[in-house]
Amino acid sequence: MISIISHIYKENLLLLKNRISYILILVIPILAIMVNIFMSQSSSTILNIAIIGEDVIGIIDTYNSDEANIKLEYSEFNDMKSAYAEFEEDKISLIIEKDNQNNITLHYSSSNQDSIYAYQIVNSILQTYISQALVRDYPIDVAELQSKQIYRINQPVNINLESNATSETNYMIFFSLMWIIAMMSLNLSTNQMQQEKAGNTLYAIIKLPTSRAIIILAKQTAVIVQCFLATLFLTIFINVSGVDNIFYIFRYSGWIILSICSISMFGYCLGLLINNYSVVPVIILFISIPSMLASSISVSSNIVNIIKFIPTYCVCNILKNILDKKDLGLDNILLLSINAFIFFVLSLIIINKREPVKLCKNI
Repeated sequence: MISIISHIYKENLLLLKNRISYILILVIPILAIMVNIFMSQSSSTILNIAIIGEDVIGIIDTYNSDEANIKLEYSEFNDMKSAYAEFEEDKISLIIEKDNQNNITLHYSSSNQDSIYAYQIVNSILQTYISQALVRDYPIDVAELQSKQIYRINQPVNINLESNATSETNYMIFFSLMWIIAMMSLNLSTNQMQQEKAGNTLYAIIKLPTSRAIIILAKQTAVIVQCFLATLFLTIFINVSGVDNIFYIFRYSGWIILSICSISMFGYCLGLLINNYSVVPVIILFISIPSMLASSISVSSNIVNIIKFIPTYCVCNILKNILDKKDLGLDNILLLSINAFIFFVLSLIIINKREPVKLCKNI
């Protein structure tokens, strides 16, 4: 027992010494979250509106958008010709024309999304303004008309259901967590073996009387600890920065650990098989990035059937379902468990069957 603890302690110290990996692993997702925050706060939709006639701006200014990223800007014109010229150049989204008899005409384009949006907003403002003016100036007449109505339409009730934008995964958070859980565990486990081989320490470790299975499990425990710490740190940062509260993901700690185990076991097998250190980062990216993209976009079932056995793809699906609070999928869990077992056995076979000298580079 003491031997196992000492191995785990040693592996954690070795991983912590690799500062460059930690900078890449932690700083990149944090920067991604910060960029997402900045873009969401600074981006806004500006709807330019042309106004022909007097006293229109005063009416439109009564509009107070519930959405902070929508702004109305106005430009006054003397005639329709000049306003249409600006409209055709997409400099304005809507034309409000008011004549001397207080008739208001809205000119918009049904083929332009901003123009449709501007029309809907301005039309709603005008309808609300007219209704309020009638109630204010002719309360008795309005009350009499309302009493003769067959139906009365009450104010709408907001059920406050989550929209698709809020219920679906925030993909910036998804990619940040995947960067740690998939990329970090794969990178750390592969680099563990590569560094042990390059420094010839793997030769000394294998020669120890300790079981080789315990050696691999000690290394993996260190990766689990480091990935969990990084995930916790990122989760705290996401919560403190006000992006989202995702602490609920730790209710699925068992599945997160299984994900790390499956990917890190694959990394150990990869690190033992490949001697060319420069090729490893390319292989890691080649395995990780397509899986992350495939799980977040719609791909054909034929492609899914091919890549679903890759551990990173299964982890992507599980993490996405965790963030969306959906069923994790029994097939993903089974595939991860099978992958972890297979790559663990393969790693043991490689260590046991190959001569220790041949596993190392410089002996």
